[in-house]
Amino acid sequence: MSTLEALYTQAPYWVWLGTAALFVILALVTGVRSLVWPVLAAVVVATLDLMGLRMPPTAEMALFLALTTTAFILPKWMTTPHSAKVPGLDLRQRTKAGKPHEMGTVDRTSRLVGRIGRTTSEFANGVGRVWIEGAEWAAELESGEDGVPPEAPVRVTRVVGGVRLQVQGLDR
Repeated sequence: MSTLEALYTQAPYWVWLGTAALFVILALVTGVRSLVWPVLAAVVVATLDLMGLRMPPTAEMALFLALTTTAFILPKWMTTPHSAKVPGLDLRQRTKAGKPHEMGTVDRTSRLVGRIGRTTSEFANGVGRVWIEGAEWAAELESGEDGVPPEAPVRVTRVVGGVRLQVQGLDR
């Protein structure tokens, strides 16, 4: 511990750069991206030390904690449901089952109901794939329908299980 104190007395910026390096390693090991804020706070304090703006250790620690806390809180405070809104999708809308979506989740499949696409291959046992709005989706035919040939137009009637579309064939 006395070695660390001696290093801090002579060149405090190395202690802060070491702190930043520890947070970088911790972020890489854990995969927690928000650990970038303590890294940046430690680099700011080290830069102030390098510029010759020496403060007492308690003041540097208080500055480090204040910068880290502010960096964690400020983005959450600035983000409102209105700024996070995706055009055409309301994050607070209710699903067809009547349950509200969790804030921050977007149901990208329910907007496909009623859209027209085309089959990408022949349906086997009522199951196949369709191309709608630039993406290929797993699909199943409505009950009672026969097979649909490739490149045939289909309309989405509902979403099954969140990832599979139920479709009905359209006459050409």
